[in-house]
Amino acid sequence: MITPHPRYFDEELETLDARQVRTLQDRLVDETLQAIRHNAFFRSHYARNGVDLGRVRGVEGLRELPILRKSHILEDTAECPPYGQRLQGGAESIVNIVESSGTSGAAREVQALGASELNSLLDAERVGFIWAGATEGTVVALHFPVAMTAAGYWWTLALYGLKCNTLRLGGQRTHQRLEY
Repeated sequence: MITPHPRYFDEELETLDARQVRTLQDRLVDETLQAIRHNAFFRSHYARNGVDLGRVRGVEGLRELPILRKSHILEDTAECPPYGQRLQGGAESIVNIVESSGTSGAAREVQALGASELNSLLDAERVGFIWAGATEGTVVALHFPVAMTAAGYWWTLALYGLKCNTLRLGGQRTHQRLEY
């Protein structure tokens, strides 16, 4: 039997029972759907697919939503550069801009995030690092380049917030990484 790890990022949240998790998920889905109902990109995307966002509720309601594909995001960005109509706040609300890595072979997506979006992402990354055993002072070697792509940058910020000793080795040759 696997023993749960004794450390948490947010113990109250991470120890909810199944019913509490579902209640929280339903509330967060409803809040997100309420927010995007006023967004031109999402309103248009779902209307084209015959979805009335006002009728979608909770986790079960997500089944009614059509898949949002990378091509939709790229089209949005091309039609309304540089961030598309997905941007929830004005340009003044942006605190972080990242691109997808380009590994799909298609154009890179540009994602512009506000402070609350970035903080939510970093909290999720921190949970994963804590569950993997990272604590203050843990030495972590990141092999992603820290550039405009999301992972390396977000992981660096998340580890900084946990006070880990982060080695950003993505730009180093293999022998240099091993020396560290």
